[in-house]
Amino acid sequence: MRNEAISIREYKPSDKAAVVEITQHAWANVTLWKMIEDQYGMRGKKPWWRHKLEPILKFSETNPNQFFVAELEGKVVGYAMYSINTETKIGVVLDNAVSPDFSGQGIGGILHRKVLNAMKDSGMEIAKVTTGTDDSFAPARKLYERHGFKEVQRHIDYLCPLSD
Repeated sequence: MRNEAISIREYKPSDKAAVVEITQHAWANVTLWKMIEDQYGMRGKKPWWRHKLEPILKFSETNPNQFFVAELEGKVVGYAMYSINTETKIGVVLDNAVSPDFSGQGIGGILHRKVLNAMKDSGMEIAKVTTGTDDSFAPARKLYERHGFKEVQRHIDYLCPLSD
């Protein structure tokens, strides 16, 4: 695949089905919601991917200009979203994913550069991103480091069942 074939544009409501599909597949083995479901069962009568997806879709509705999709031959193959804080001048890379069918082809990097440039154009002085520390997040960490991010803190999620 040639990078010239990838186009990046703002999210449109017609992208919703593709974002749902990408989220279901790209996050299946890495999101905390899936880990919770695997250990403790479905929460709130919804599968893990609904919990992961709902804030993404809400953001797409309220901030489509801060939600980019990557298209290849008319098909949405990835997405990236970001927020900005004009007071602190810190932009935050939010959820971003590439269809597993297209991973390793540079699409994540193209989306990421678009997000960083949009943050800079919005007057942000610092970009922040949070990612997991286990091996499944290694490709994301490599991408962030290539783009100049430096690790400043790690955190651990703990879970404790409250029933017998």
